[in-house]
Amino acid sequence: MGRKQQIIQLIKKADQTQLICIYKFIKALVNKT
Repeated sequence: MGRKQQIIQLIKKADQTQLICIYKFIKALVNKT
């Protein structure tokens, strides 16, 4: 739950280009699991 909150905070602070990087990063994490 805490990690999800951190990601939400990151997304709120991030601009459009950062969002794309975060999205790819999360997708990579999900694929590894």
